[in-house]
Amino acid sequence: MKIISYNIRGLRDKIKWKFIRKLVGKEEVQMLCFHETKKRRFIPAQRAIGGLLCLWDTKSFAISNSFVGEGHIGIGVPKDNECEVVVVNVYLPCGQREGVISIYGA
Repeated sequence: MKIISYNIRGLRDKIKWKFIRKLVGKEEVQMLCFHETKKRRFIPAQRAIGGLLCLWDTKSFAISNSFVGEGHIGIGVPKDNECEVVVVNVYLPCGQREGVISIYGA
């Protein structure tokens, strides 16, 4: 599975989207995890800080479960009928990181 994790710093820039589309096609990327979308949809931004978005190729795999919390999105992907790969997209401003670190034990 190929994943791109990208601090996009806003979704409106057409040059960024052109670069991302080219990279996804060239590298055959199956999942994109964006940080700092600056959007209130998805995992909402707070003022002009944050915002998370995960996109995936539905032809490559199906999502078996998902979870959302403050500053993170988790997605479970079945792998080989034996285990599940869990991808967690995390972004929090510096002062808020302690809570997520304690949840995941990092």
